[in-house]
Amino acid sequence: MKKVLLLLCFTVLFANCHKKEKKEQKINQKSDSLWTFSDREAYSLRNIDSTNWDMEMLIADIEGNTRYSWPTKPAISDFPSPVAKYGTKIGQSGVGTFLGGLELEMEGKLLRGVIVGYRRDKYREVINPDDLYEIRFNLLWVVEDLGYGNGAKTVVSRNYPHYLSTGKQKTRLGNIDWVQMTMADGSNFAIINQRYFDLEFGKTIIITPLKDGSLRFHQSNESISSLGDDFDEEIFDEKAKLFYEKLKTDKVLAQLLKNKNIIEQDLN
Repeated sequence: MKKVLLLLCFTVLFANCHKKEKKEQKINQKSDSLWTFSDREAYSLRNIDSTNWDMEMLIADIEGNTRYSWPTKPAISDFPSPVAKYGTKIGQSGVGTFLGGLELEMEGKLLRGVIVGYRRDKYREVINPDDLYEIRFNLLWVVEDLGYGNGAKTVVSRNYPHYLSTGKQKTRLGNIDWVQMTMADGSNFAIINQRYFDLEFGKTIIITPLKDGSLRFHQSNESISSLGDDFDEEIFDEKAKLFYEKLKTDKVLAQLLKNKNIIEQDLN
């Protein structure tokens, strides 16, 4: 009898493990259908051959670095390097980035931040078929003052079909640094001050710096979903307004912003 029970337990355990393994395989298959092992291997080799380099783009990157200066340096150095030619013709679905600003007043606090989107292609779907840019990341923080020179932000397509955005915001207590990546396999993540965020479970991150020199984070599923090809300020403002209104109904966020230890704001 004991042997029968032991065999039955082992059978049930094996079946559960087999189901779990099949489920994990199914998840991985979804990723592999977008970005296969062969794709990854080819990508790792594509920049080695100098005959494939886009020298015109490299020269433009170098000139851009020497021509423009900004008081705040980026979170990651933008020292130019050559990459193989990539992308599609202008006007077709393919390479493209969107980087905009956000501003929200909530619970007596002023928050500013960035909104990042990438152009529709076979690796990235857009919910609204009339739109070409899918929003993949929103970052908001409680500002210390109104100076724009204390921050820097950039978005990069040089790793296409992967995309990268980075930024920095200075405060008296330290810097807020972030890196966000959207990969060809569909993964979307951010690293903010050494903390990892899986953006599949919320594309919006809100940061409150505290007087003791620490940060508090809040991750939200609320986000502007997508934007059209040509930037329309009125349409963007309407979508941003709805986005802000939804954030204002978030009770956990509201409580976070009521913290008396949040850094003082000089908004004059």
